Amino acid sequence: MFAASKPFNIKLHLYIPLLVPSHPWKRVSMDFGGGLPMSRKWNNYLDVVVDSFSKMCILILCKRR
Repeated sequence: MFAASKPFNIKLHLYIPLLVPSHPWKRVSMDFGGGLPMSRKWNNYLDVVVDSFSKMCILILCKRR
């Protein structure tokens, strides 16, 4: 049986912190989630928009075409 080990050639780097936005909605991130069950209005995808300043989240129902 072989023993699993981590490679020794991995270089460790310092992480660079992300800049904190100074105003709401200055930096946003978007993501799509799919494969949801059909709703009454035939929506089966979800668009998620998140504000990096306030962590506010907006969920938008979408249709796959």
